[in-house]
Amino acid sequence: MKRIIFTVVAIGLGGLLLFIGGGLSVAERSSASAGVSSVIKTSNTFFAHLFARVKTDEDFSRLREENSRLKAELLTLQEEPGRKESAGKHSVVARVFSTYPFNNHGLLTVNAGLLEGIQKGMPVLVSDTIFLGQVVEVTNGLSVVRTIFDPDWQLSAKAGNDSVDGLLIGGRKPRLTMIQKDAAFASGDSIYSAGRDFPFGLFIGEAERVEPAADTNFKEASLAFPYTLDNLTEVSILTQ
Repeated sequence: MKRIIFTVVAIGLGGLLLFIGGGLSVAERSSASAGVSSVIKTSNTFFAHLFARVKTDEDFSRLREENSRLKAELLTLQEEPGRKESAGKHSVVARVFSTYPFNNHGLLTVNAGLLEGIQKGMPVLVSDTIFLGQVVEVTNGLSVVRTIFDPDWQLSAKAGNDSVDGLLIGGRKPRLTMIQKDAAFASGDSIYSAGRDFPFGLFIGEAERVEPAADTNFKEASLAFPYTLDNLTEVSILTQ
């Protein structure tokens, strides 16, 4: 395209020179020729800068598209499930799908499934150490996790240094119930899993407020957790 425009300009100016040169003297033709040559040189310079600018804009556009593509590829790699080992335990790290604004705290969907070796019943953790729930449904690339924030959740648990027995009841505000009235149990005591379906001793949370239960033979406690479920972006699924 660049050559074509240059050629058209040169031919046009050359024809103009021949046309006006027929009625001019040698000196006049020489002067006219010099003027046309100057015009051609100026035109060449103008078009050279023009095409250099066009080429620069095209290169910039191409680089911007390439940058966007690389960012998309990097994000995809970052979101893919990963594997890791910690304290002899193998797990798959999966990203949590958002359901905003229709958040269901009882169930989460994550981007790892059968292809990553996930099976129903596997424990699900927050930050590798904090018990959250278990896998209840699995497809090739997705899993549904039932959490302790499900109102129907129940799990045998223990609390404090004296391993006080209790029953974890799920819901939007999980609580530890059926604690013996005279048990050494107080606010701030750690609560951990003791049910046979999960590894023993997985940290769940801490006792927040201890008070008598409706049945006066027991007491119960609300729980505090070291994470916010609404801001949870990834979980670890214990595979071994």
